Amino acid sequence: MSGIFGIFNTDNINEKNIDISPLSKWNSFYGEEKGDIFTRQHISLGCFIKSFSDDHLQKTSVIEEKDSHAVIDALLYNRDELIKKCGVPNSTSDAKLLLDCIEKFGIDILQEVNGDFSGAIYNGKENTLLLFRDHMGIRPLYYYHSEDIVVFSTDLRGITALPIVDASISEDWISDTLLGYSNYTLDDTPYKNINLVSPASYMMFSIKDNKIHVLTQKYWKLGSKKIHLSSDTEYQQKLKELITDSVNRRLNAVSGPVGAELSGGLDSSLIDILINRSGREGIYLSWSYNPSDYPYVKNDERVVISDICEQENIKCNYLGVGGKEIPDITKRFSDFGMSVSINEPEYFRFAFPFYANTYALHNSALYVKEKGAKVMFTGHGGDEGVSHRCAPYEMYHHHEYLHYLMHFWNSTKGRKLRISRTLVRSCRYIKYYYEATHTIYRNHPACTDFINPDFSYSHTAEDPYILEFGYDPISYIENGGSRNRLENIALVEANTGIRYIVPYLDYRVIDFAVSIPRYLYLNGDTNRYIFREAFKDIMPNSLYSMFSKADYSFTSAPEDPDYYKKFAQQKTEIVKKLNRNFWTKYLNFNEVDKYASSGIPTEDVIDDEIDKIQPLDQLALAQNMVEKSREYTATK
Repeated sequence: MSGIFGIFNTDNINEKNIDISPLSKWNSFYGEEKGDIFTRQHISLGCFIKSFSDDHLQKTSVIEEKDSHAVIDALLYNRDELIKKCGVPNSTSDAKLLLDCIEKFGIDILQEVNGDFSGAIYNGKENTLLLFRDHMGIRPLYYYHSEDIVVFSTDLRGITALPIVDASISEDWISDTLLGYSNYTLDDTPYKNINLVSPASYMMFSIKDNKIHVLTQKYWKLGSKKIHLSSDTEYQQKLKELITDSVNRRLNAVSGPVGAELSGGLDSSLIDILINRSGREGIYLSWSYNPSDYPYVKNDERVVISDICEQENIKCNYLGVGGKEIPDITKRFSDFGMSVSINEPEYFRFAFPFYANTYALHNSALYVKEKGAKVMFTGHGGDEGVSHRCAPYEMYHHHEYLHYLMHFWNSTKGRKLRISRTLVRSCRYIKYYYEATHTIYRNHPACTDFINPDFSYSHTAEDPYILEFGYDPISYIENGGSRNRLENIALVEANTGIRYIVPYLDYRVIDFAVSIPRYLYLNGDTNRYIFREAFKDIMPNSLYSMFSKADYSFTSAPEDPDYYKKFAQQKTEIVKKLNRNFWTKYLNFNEVDKYASSGIPTEDVIDDEIDKIQPLDQLALAQNMVEKSREYTATK
């Protein structure tokens, strides 16, 4: 994988005023080898290369093919098929292979490419720039677009660092954040003029009448065709085949030992079992505390982990990282020529986006790096659609009415007036579930007292956000349900050098899972049924029969007596960080300051008081990233 970047501009922009060095500096975090930057009138392209296989190394940063110059970030999982289709040598790098496929068969060939990729191709003859991204958006690709310039980058900070870019924070995002909504589409960001290339899409930028025009197209759509097989057994066998193949393809694409999250849940545990049975060396780790340090508690996920380790004869490394800070990566910033002040709070010390506070991911990545791994396998994406927790309402929503009624018929077995009871239950449930999901969904409590009364925010209680997670996985994914973690793990790669691998978001796996009948996921009270049955033969019973998982082991750890003191300090630091010249338009600082200076709340409101820090934290981080990305870029 690599960090790619570039600038495409009209003659209205004096090229002497275009400084590509901020893009280069931030994307250097993603690569190990620095290549030349290709520059021509209207275009500059660059790439920092990182290879995960010793068999097909990329030789140049900018790839040339006829009239095209390209920078491509790609890790491909169906190389053999693509090499045969294109007729190129086995030693061809993933980036060059992807470009050859596009040049030979056109951009729609991407629908046949199994991999994590993003890319940019400049056609010198047509003077056009093509941006594209993989099916599920595993690899990020941000862009800024005006009539005169297009800037693109793997790293968002590369764009916000450019003085020529208008990195104004979106007022819609500000109001959504203060009201507790987590309403991200597949392509927006907190910055009103900066977006992501949508997954499974490409964008063609061209210059006409000295203005930049853009055409956006989708090359693939999730769940576009329903899948019907002859029996439940066939569905289970196919799901098992696809997931197993997805894991094996990803193992074959990388060299050396691999890290693997072992959370004790269905998704990650199944991947770990498959990795071990492939014969590959795995470094398995849990975020939980070691049982020898903290005793087991009720429903402890470490019981499942222990059973897996005993069955597979593997070792789990317990990191106990749930409450730790992000490791100090000052040295890594320093190695890339950026001077970091260690006197600042760690969450402002680095130019981190607002989603970058998953401490456990960084600790885990650094652990497996020390053990010689280059990648980490994660179970992310399972919940979103593959293992999937199906609510009975999902069958009704997808017009599987007979199966919906049978579910309630089975729940009234042995009761008098069974038919009428079944009908009443099924009708009441529709009303209950619809009302429960089609109401305001908030990521945290609305902080209306923090909002300046003169700021006319964009959403009200009459504009609810619907949570489709439990009954419509396609809509949930298409509305950005997987985004946060994917952008987070991309940032972890920049900070640690460890690439996260996501087998459940193989487009074949997720497409099959969301396209089969929904009743397959629910059997009586047993949820995620088809997933459990497909792998029942290799799961320990404690894993197969697990209903839900949480970090129960952390409840056995002693409470931090200084927690609220630290929290009070954090409140003060966050509010102090907010630039009042900018935020006064949006925030009622009388209320914000009152909150920041308040004492220890009573037990009945302490949870709400703690939750209220989230929107202020996100606003401060969005501001901080622009400031810090530009400050660090100026570091000599």
